[in-house]
Amino acid sequence: MEQCRQYTLGHKIVIEIEIKDYVSTDQDKFWDWKPEEPTNIFLNIDLYIGPKHSEGAEIFQCVVATPKGLSNFLSHARITSGRHYFLIERWNWDELKAFFENLISTCQSEDWAMTSLKLSRHFKWEYEDHSFQQDEDEPDDY
Repeated sequence: MEQCRQYTLGHKIVIEIEIKDYVSTDQDKFWDWKPEEPTNIFLNIDLYIGPKHSEGAEIFQCVVATPKGLSNFLSHARITSGRHYFLIERWNWDELKAFFENLISTCQSEDWAMTSLKLSRHFKWEYEDHSFQQDEDEPDDY
């Protein structure tokens, strides 16, 4: 695996991360999508996030919804936890993308374990409920 790019913040070395891809099972090419009702959105989005200058990425999921879209969802689901949801006034991919990029920049940390933990406060991480054991001699690839 390629070496991760790191920088120094104060006395800490921080791994730079980036969003490598976006996928939605609800809407193909949603970044080009022009919905008929931009104030009625309920969209599941997977963000593939990993270290800059590395091919590796892990999946972090969320729901993006407008109040009307959430209301429509709740008319069927009745109850939802609200965790990993992002509420928007209306669909605007450029604004949402900039928001996500800014948000993940605040989650950068000195190693991947801490970075993924910070990301999982906002997104559902594909490994969120897994427990891993790493050999002491095995380096942290991220």
